[in-house]
Amino acid sequence: LHGIPVLVKDNYDLEGTATTAGSLALANWASKKDAFVVQKLKEAGAVIIAKANLSEFASSAVDSHSLIGGYVHNPYDLTRSPAGSSGGSGAAVTCNFAAIGYGTDTGGSIRNPSSWCNLYGIRPSKGLTSIDGVFPLEVSRDTTGPLARTAEDMALGLEVIAGTDPKDDFTQEADASALLGDGYTKYLSKDGLKGKRIGYLNSSFSYTSKKDEKDENSEEVLHEPDPKVSQMIKRTRADLKKAGATFVDMSDVLTDDYIMDVYRDCAEHDDVYTTEYDINKYLHDHDGNTPCSTMKELLETGKYGIEYTNLEREKDEYASSFEETENPYTAEINGFKRKELWNKILTYRAAINDVMNEKNVDAIMFVQDINVPVHDTEDINNNMDQLIANANAAGRAYSFILPAYLGNPDRVLPMGFSETDGSCTIPMPLGMHFIGK
Repeated sequence: LHGIPVLVKDNYDLEGTATTAGSLALANWASKKDAFVVQKLKEAGAVIIAKANLSEFASSAVDSHSLIGGYVHNPYDLTRSPAGSSGGSGAAVTCNFAAIGYGTDTGGSIRNPSSWCNLYGIRPSKGLTSIDGVFPLEVSRDTTGPLARTAEDMALGLEVIAGTDPKDDFTQEADASALLGDGYTKYLSKDGLKGKRIGYLNSSFSYTSKKDEKDENSEEVLHEPDPKVSQMIKRTRADLKKAGATFVDMSDVLTDDYIMDVYRDCAEHDDVYTTEYDINKYLHDHDGNTPCSTMKELLETGKYGIEYTNLEREKDEYASSFEETENPYTAEINGFKRKELWNKILTYRAAINDVMNEKNVDAIMFVQDINVPVHDTEDINNNMDQLIANANAAGRAYSFILPAYLGNPDRVLPMGFSETDGSCTIPMPLGMHFIGK
């Protein structure tokens, strides 16, 4: 990447700049070190020209708004959202401010902006890239990865940051440097789809839900892609087939019920609270250089705009120092040990790989959104019904559960642009997801 301009999300440590994570509480300081990924970029010769805005604390998947940088807008329609939480990285690359943008993905934060900003983006397998030196949301699910305008740039952007980090346990357990091998760019080919088998999940392309989710007897309602985007999906499938791919229906083995079972089992991690420990450790590792030394201090400043789920407890429940912070990775909390959860995740991960092997598929394809990107600002804050209606419930589950909880890689590839109608006068982009083993 010698001389190539890139940018990183403002939750990456970059020596000489503040890592704000979008919060005023973390402004006005200068990191004395680089994140491991930033070190790798510098070693590859990249020129890091900027840090990009994000949703505060990387907490939102549908917008990128912070008190530090305000709202990020979609480059194709400034009234719409670029998604989140890496929307600044996505919008900047779309606008040609940099060749590659780097974001983080805990539940969709690289993939959503890639989809809504007409980019290629990848959430790597958990443990392939380091998160050391990145302000955390949830360490066990946080990942780092690139957003780019081409598949080649995406592959190169991942190749230069992947590898084992002595300070990141997940990369050590995965032996990330061995997984990287001789890289990814050598495998790029215009004939790369010939002979590939792609699984698909029918319920991602149309699904049913209860008209009233609280009423078991409520009638079923069919949700199908909006006419503005249905042609994009059809064209993408036709293009994949023309390039040599064949499709395999996997709806009978990866049912929505099974995927939701995975979620219910793995959601027990919510009883093993890690965010406070993760944040306190991050702040502790900076040796008193940050404006706050604990999450409790951060909250007591009142200088933040968004309370995400893990901040909703009363401030006095939080530890006053890192040394007092209970370590959820070793301690038994609420009768549940994290090791047991991790073994459960590994079991499910192996089961998904077995299903893909049995069906002999190289990836699983699905769409997450069945309508164009939502309008930003007031709509995002006040009109949650619009957001729920915009997203395919099953697709959102696939995107969130299999990659985010189990650690499978998920790539987003652009499908092109929507048609227009009275509610959408500018053609808008969306992407297709491909989950791998």
